[in-house]
Amino acid sequence: MSLPSARSQTGFREFIPNALTLAGLCLGCLSLLLAWEGKTLESGLAILLAGVFDGLDGRIARAIGVQSELGKELDSLSDLVCFGVAPAFLMAASGVWRLGPLGFFGMFVYIACGAFRLARFNLEHTHDPSASFSGLPIPMAGGVLASLAILKGGGNTVLASPESLLGFLLILGALMVSRVPFPSIKKASIGALFRPRMLLAGVLLAAFGLAWPYALPFLLCLGYLFIGLGRLFLAELAGRNKKARVLPFQDRPKGPASTRPKKGPPSSERKHVFKLIRLRKDEGRGA
Repeated sequence: MSLPSARSQTGFREFIPNALTLAGLCLGCLSLLLAWEGKTLESGLAILLAGVFDGLDGRIARAIGVQSELGKELDSLSDLVCFGVAPAFLMAASGVWRLGPLGFFGMFVYIACGAFRLARFNLEHTHDPSASFSGLPIPMAGGVLASLAILKGGGNTVLASPESLLGFLLILGALMVSRVPFPSIKKASIGALFRPRMLLAGVLLAAFGLAWPYALPFLLCLGYLFIGLGRLFLAELAGRNKKARVLPFQDRPKGPASTRPKKGPPSSERKHVFKLIRLRKDEGRGA
């Protein structure tokens, strides 16, 4: 009986993360079908579940050392369907289609920005899991739209109105193609979840989820948006304060010493002080 070759073992290991990616793609297609039937709550849940598979495939690929260009391209195609096309179609089923051409324009802008974001990510992104994202990741943008549909299923008609949904489509599209740095959650370890602060946050989120289960996904996604925008605001504020501290030194005369304005002769009071200091030094030498 012959043992399996190393190449076949590697091929099987590569199949594991790719299978998770394809499972997420199937959930994106399922979300489209559910939105077509008007089941917006179930469609939003399918998108969120696709986000779980999207996070697992990359983590498992890095853990077993089978990262490849094929997996990266397959992941991008799956992300475009699951978090680009499916959320936009879900917004149409949630009421954006009532706005007519303006609503369809918002859907197209969101999908186009998501496609641009994925293409730029593949060209610029390094394989460092701790590197920040340049622009809002499309899985998080799709999660925001899916959580809005879930929020509407819970009876919220303010944030889930057609006008609000159109605004979210345009804002999220602009954030995806922006250069706003958003933190990467890929570097988060399992052990970090058992820290006291994380355990406290988990208890609070669990209590919030029990009280308002339909609003919990939206709260988590919105919190990620605020973290990225808040970091940008603090960095901009720190840069302005540093610039303000440097400005007074710009008034100093520049150029060679011969061209600088000369100071006037010392006053009589300063001459007296210098003379007194010299006398004391002479006394110390025993003069």
